[in-house]
Amino acid sequence: MPLSRVALFGLGDWGPSTASTAVLFFLPFFLTDIARVPPSLAALVILVGGVWDALSVPMVGALSDRTKSRWGRRRPFMLFGAIPFAIAFSLLWVVPSWSGWAKALYFALAYMLFDTAFACVQVPYASLTPELSSLDRDRTRLNAARAIVSMVGGLLAAALIPASIASFADKPTGYRVTMTAVGALGAVPFLLLFSTVREKSPEKPQEHAHPLADVRDVLRTPAVREAAVIYLVAWVSVSVVASMFEYYITHALGLRGKLDVVLGMVQLSALASVGPIAWASERFGRRATLATGTLFWAAILVLLALLPAERATVGYVLAVLCGPGIAACHVIPWTLIADSVDADEARTKKRREGAVYGVLGFAQKSGVAIAVAGTQSALGKVGYAAGAATQSDAVKGVVRVLFAGVPSVVLVLMGVALLARRSATHR
Repeated sequence: MPLSRVALFGLGDWGPSTASTAVLFFLPFFLTDIARVPPSLAALVILVGGVWDALSVPMVGALSDRTKSRWGRRRPFMLFGAIPFAIAFSLLWVVPSWSGWAKALYFALAYMLFDTAFACVQVPYASLTPELSSLDRDRTRLNAARAIVSMVGGLLAAALIPASIASFADKPTGYRVTMTAVGALGAVPFLLLFSTVREKSPEKPQEHAHPLADVRDVLRTPAVREAAVIYLVAWVSVSVVASMFEYYITHALGLRGKLDVVLGMVQLSALASVGPIAWASERFGRRATLATGTLFWAAILVLLALLPAERATVGYVLAVLCGPGIAACHVIPWTLIADSVDADEARTKKRREGAVYGVLGFAQKSGVAIAVAGTQSALGKVGYAAGAATQSDAVKGVVRVLFAGVPSVVLVLMGVALLARRSATHR
């Protein structure tokens, strides 16, 4: 596959990556400390929005499989969804003058609107991967390109969003203006992809059952179920760490004002690790590489959980060491998903990329929503004081456990399971 096509496809992840980085890293803290939504209500906002997102993803995927137009199956979603995506994202960062449940309701509705717009552009885009090439090498390169763009987008978002917000005397205004710009820039690549990418049409007319029947049926393919579990575990781990990142840096380590530096180091390390991870997955196998990466990352998270505040500067080194594990969780699951589409076609003789990506998206989104909402609920139960300069020892301890302890356990379980499966396969 020409490098130009690989690079152009990877560029499509710019909008999802910058928006996802903003939501994962900044939205929980924004809700509690800027919008002043109580942690218990913030947890409800994240749960409602996340569950809605999980439900919308498989339906959009199945709908894109059935779409017939002169532009193909996936590209119309990019054309008509790009602008709503930008508008919905900007509304998520507007602080209304209401209070209590009314304010929480606004953010829940804004989150649902954004999730719907996000699914309408991201799922059809992701569904293009197996349609562009059937070769493992090309798919690894395509997903590596996506990961690179995702890391670059995350790196720039990590470095520029906090700096842009800090340049405003009024923090709510800073969030609103900054995130409006992020959403507008995120919509541009979808329009560019619509005008340049040509998707492969099915070789013969596709016969599909009801969308819900397709969604259920793809789960009968073992490769789809395995990819769903791997994708779920990888992204739940990444999302929990991301959602607790600002709390950990600010309150557990006391590095107030250093969020952009530490987050930038993490993203830069992950970006530099994409190439070696892609090479290792070809050389040693995807599952073995993913297992090694997740176990290594789990060990680093354990060290971060135990790192005392007086040794906070060591956190910079540990942040850099998180990169390979994060890169492995970005690159490899996507490649396994593309393979599962082929496995589903071999079983059913149907090309159902949208349904497969939708089911996997449902698993990821619902798991992430429950996990991130759970972290917010836990903060509320231990008495997190929104906007306070210091927190109690109980809060700091819970922040450490949520940021590093819980994800490390999940990653170890997945790494061990992958190695056990590989060992059983080689017997």
